[in-house]
Amino acid sequence: MGGRALQAQEDDGHFRGLLTGSLRLGGVFEFIVVAQSFGIVTELALVPILFLLGAMLVMSEAKPEHAQVKTLLEFVLAAIVVIFLWNSISSIWGQPEQFFTTDTGRNFIFPILMTIGCIPVFYVLYSYSHIEQARIQINQKTFQSDDLKQYARKRFFLIFMLRPWLLRRATRQFHNLPAKSNSDVDQIVSDILNYERGEEQPPEIDPTDGWSPYLARDFLVEHGLRTNDYHKGYDEYWASANYVDLDDHILPNNATFYIEGEEGVVKTLKLTGKFRDEFDGELGMVKLRAIARTLCEKATGNAEIDLDALLPDADDSNASIDISGAAITTWAERYPSGKGYEVFLTVSR
Repeated sequence: MGGRALQAQEDDGHFRGLLTGSLRLGGVFEFIVVAQSFGIVTELALVPILFLLGAMLVMSEAKPEHAQVKTLLEFVLAAIVVIFLWNSISSIWGQPEQFFTTDTGRNFIFPILMTIGCIPVFYVLYSYSHIEQARIQINQKTFQSDDLKQYARKRFFLIFMLRPWLLRRATRQFHNLPAKSNSDVDQIVSDILNYERGEEQPPEIDPTDGWSPYLARDFLVEHGLRTNDYHKGYDEYWASANYVDLDDHILPNNATFYIEGEEGVVKTLKLTGKFRDEFDGELGMVKLRAIARTLCEKATGNAEIDLDALLPDADDSNASIDISGAAITTWAERYPSGKGYEVFLTVSR
């Protein structure tokens, strides 16, 4: 649990999940299911069987063609759970005085209290690990003076000590801009705090000017392409998402999503797909078009755009159309190595 806490990401709600998970009603169900055990021989036989069924279920979920097998395995596992539940309830019903005891209550409550009590400790460790990472990253740059780095550490750690995701942003900006004076450090802090406040109440943006960065970053969240914070780069503001796989090849074709523009306004939405010639890109292109369709619909409000015709394949053709005041442009480029290509779609205002 502690190891997973240190690996928590900004948007995954890990610590909130620990709290709600410890208080969920399903915990009562699980406690009742395991309240009464079978004999030792039965338990030893059940462990490998349940492991095998669980492994088969995980494998069946990976491929759509195994949907029928997945359904069968879910039915079998559900039946086993019902048997476990019936065994526990019948035992409790037959001998309630052995179940409803102080020891049983203690065994039920104690793990919940331990989990809740550990959450602050894990969060402090999580925050401390990011402070140490930030310290190392700030110190490793040689072109910034020691006084400037000391000032940055002092400001960043004081303000973002218990908000590690903001500390990561501050450290990134300290290097990327890069900061050259104390006023630059102060501006980084101010920009991050202003962005955080704006996220709670996003300002309205005239649709003819562009999109709100707070809304645009979530246009493709259902496809796993939520961007990071919209921040200042060398010559513009931008944000990017992590890559997502478009297929299940050994080296999968993948896609990412960018938003670019001015302070407070996104002017360009950019979807990029990367394909390798040695792997079939047909399924990947189908998924990329589905992602592009979602993007165009969210950006323009028009769900009737023909992405099958608009998005190119491996050739160098390009296309452009205007929809609801937005320019949608697509094109493809071969890699210089000649071993693959990139497909681009941009929506601009």
